Amino acid sequence: MPNQYRDIQTVDSTNFSYVFEQNVSVPLGNGGIIRCNVYKPKTASATSKFPALITYGPYGKDVPYRDFNPKSFAEVASAHQTEHSAWETPTPKYWTDHGYVVVRADEIGIGQSPGLLHVNSAASIDAFADLIEWVAEQPWSSGKVGLLGVSYYAATQWQVAARQPRGLAAIVPWEGFSDPYRESLRHGGILSNRFFSAWYARQVAPNQYGLPGRAARNWGPDTIEGDLSAEELDANRYKAAWHEQRYRDDKELAPLNFNLEDVTVPLLSVANLGGISLHLRGNVMGYLWAGSEFKYLRFIVGRHDLPFYYPEEVEVQRSFLDAWLKGDDRDGWTRKGALPAIDLVLRKGNVGYNNPAAEKSFPRRKESEWPLARTEYTPIFLTPDCGLQFDRPLQQLTRKLSYRALGRSELPDLIRFTSTPFEKETEITGHIVAHLNVSVSRDRWGSTPSDLDLFLSIRHISPSGDEISYTGSAGDPVPVTKGWLRVSLRKTNPQHPHHRSWLPHRDFYSSDVLTVIPNEIYPVDVELWPTNVVVEAGGKLVLEVSSGDTAGSGIWGHDDPTDRPETVFREAEDSPKLRKFCPNDEWNLGGLVDKTRLTDESRPQVFWLRSNGRRKYVAKVFPDYTPDQAGEQLRRLRVSESQIRSQIDNAVQEFDRFLREARAYSHIERFCPSQERIYFPQFHGALADLERSRFSSGYAHQRALVLEAVKPDLRSRRILASAISAIPDSFQHNVPLSWFERE
Repeated sequence: MPNQYRDIQTVDSTNFSYVFEQNVSVPLGNGGIIRCNVYKPKTASATSKFPALITYGPYGKDVPYRDFNPKSFAEVASAHQTEHSAWETPTPKYWTDHGYVVVRADEIGIGQSPGLLHVNSAASIDAFADLIEWVAEQPWSSGKVGLLGVSYYAATQWQVAARQPRGLAAIVPWEGFSDPYRESLRHGGILSNRFFSAWYARQVAPNQYGLPGRAARNWGPDTIEGDLSAEELDANRYKAAWHEQRYRDDKELAPLNFNLEDVTVPLLSVANLGGISLHLRGNVMGYLWAGSEFKYLRFIVGRHDLPFYYPEEVEVQRSFLDAWLKGDDRDGWTRKGALPAIDLVLRKGNVGYNNPAAEKSFPRRKESEWPLARTEYTPIFLTPDCGLQFDRPLQQLTRKLSYRALGRSELPDLIRFTSTPFEKETEITGHIVAHLNVSVSRDRWGSTPSDLDLFLSIRHISPSGDEISYTGSAGDPVPVTKGWLRVSLRKTNPQHPHHRSWLPHRDFYSSDVLTVIPNEIYPVDVELWPTNVVVEAGGKLVLEVSSGDTAGSGIWGHDDPTDRPETVFREAEDSPKLRKFCPNDEWNLGGLVDKTRLTDESRPQVFWLRSNGRRKYVAKVFPDYTPDQAGEQLRRLRVSESQIRSQIDNAVQEFDRFLREARAYSHIERFCPSQERIYFPQFHGALADLERSRFSSGYAHQRALVLEAVKPDLRSRRILASAISAIPDSFQHNVPLSWFERE
């Protein structure tokens, strides 16, 4: 039966340098309650009043940072490694020492707050607004409330500030999206499913109110009012099929829409240039369209978790908040025009990635506006030979460049356009739009897509020819920037007040869907997220156009089979299928071509087959995948030893199946038509009719069997069997594996 709610508040005035009030109940306008922790400065006066900093979210107010993410906690500045430090929130000790009350609340349905767990919903934001007004009215409050937090704790700031609750005096959304649809849920209309699924399962669901066993897992305290049954827990989880919510006017998404112009409080928006798949755009758009008279945009680099706690960044936070919440303006935040609105970091040089010390060497520069008024919007032209050039081509040559319409991060189909070396150092700061002409047509396998997803990346190539990568949100290497568009959602709204030549505006309403007709050419404007990069003389830029996620996508993948079905993007039901090989009277396994390397599991084993008098060949390209190899792979993926032990069997099965039976064959499809190839699971390879294969190995007039060898460490090599079609009989016995070239 449901829990009976009661007063569970406790007060500790002795064990910390601040007064710690835990599980304070806050009444909501709808009759419910949420619980918060209140950390107050110790003072001799019972009548002292302080400004307050609030966070409200789903990560569990009582889950210690050291347990939530031990690796990250070990790397934050020591001043923020405290008992009450929590993931992506202000540190109570630091802020109470500087005269602030810190309020940390469990969102509805989380931790000690009962109710329906429905993150980032209208009801949740309603409760956030109630909390702000409650704090402003408390006897210990000065009446001025500020919001400060990272990621989710930043994204919700935009939404609640648009409600204009009483007492809200300033916000600091630190890496937080401001448009749930365009920046979090769907990129260019394409579902960003991988991150959301992993985030919810790892960081939200374990904190549900009433979930048993939290204390035993070192994940904060158990629910004080008692555990809930499995049925009650399920009933208290909002279940939405996000892949079915495709448009901003769908019933689940429409309540999330709001106008940034309604945000009128002073704000400091902090945008991470490496957050190219979640928050970056939101911080820039939030600054750009907010109705605040006093608004500032600060750019940073580095991981998502660490910069918020850098001493120099905490000082910026405190300077801004002191100005608006205490009236102590040391730097000019409250004086119109006294402080430049933009604080830009210049990504100049190659300092590597995930190197905080090196990244701090990037220079900074103050600017008065965004986009920069002196921006020279420069067209760069795509050429038929896959080049990028600044000069308009003298001859308007056209050429169709093709790739398959449904790619994945493992095997994206793509085209790269590469610039000539820059003649001088060039800074690129602001917004980029790619103007492309695209179409869909029937491919060699008979598939005709009815839609097309565009995945774009800008990459920076050094004069030495190496790609310069930057630090992504998870510490992973990312390119300069990315952009996306579903072609059926290409319609723009030039009448919208946010529409610009450098920023095409799309409403993404269900009424905006346009048909994609085969062989029709559609001009599309693809928005790439705002960026900064300094290309040195001799450096190059690459524009990558792909049908799926490419390198630098990290955990922000777009591969939901419901959102990107083969029936739409490949028309798979009409496509030729790989046929499984079953031995019968027509087929006989002839034997090993070369028996000299059987003991070397890293080398392929080549077999030949006979069918109706014609020879075909098959290569066993993968060694057995053992538990030891699976463990090594998991360690490379930075999985803890305890998780390795629990996941080893699943890993063996998953990696084995994936590596052996999926990745190779998708690659081979490019070279050997499926009617000339047979899937041969017994030997984990593929066979092609050499007499009819249409792929050339690069040797004049010689055809080749093309296989993809994928090792357990996820590195791949192409293997070409060359010089064999002229004398196929000799291949049976005489061609050693040394004839296989490795690229």
